[in-house]
Amino acid sequence: MNRRSLVFPLLLVELAVTAEVIVLTSGASPLRVGLALWFILVAPGWAVLRALDLPMGVLAMAATAVAISVSIDILVAMALFYARWWSVERAMTILLAMVVVLVMADLPIVRRAVLRLASATPVRRVMRP
Repeated sequence: MNRRSLVFPLLLVELAVTAEVIVLTSGASPLRVGLALWFILVAPGWAVLRALDLPMGVLAMAATAVAISVSIDILVAMALFYARWWSVERAMTILLAMVVVLVMADLPIVRRAVLRLASATPVRRVMRP
């Protein structure tokens, strides 16, 4: 299977949006807890790893995705807490936006446009004295 197919990015965004909707609308239910837990433990790290495209096995990718996700979750929670804006809904919305931006940046059309722009612009023109 091609790692750059559109199935995984669409699945990631769909599950992220579903988790966001369930957290914002429903009360305390097992579905809410399960989807929110999946989202905060897997989605941000998975999106980062897809954007980095590192060569790793499935088990290493899963462990790294969880580690990156927990790190991102802690940073978002600390920033909201110190800004005195803490809210579960805000944290989920920030994480959702981050996942969507990372997935959009990883799409093949965006990658091609960035590579085309990078190859067309000489470094000397970009870095003027």
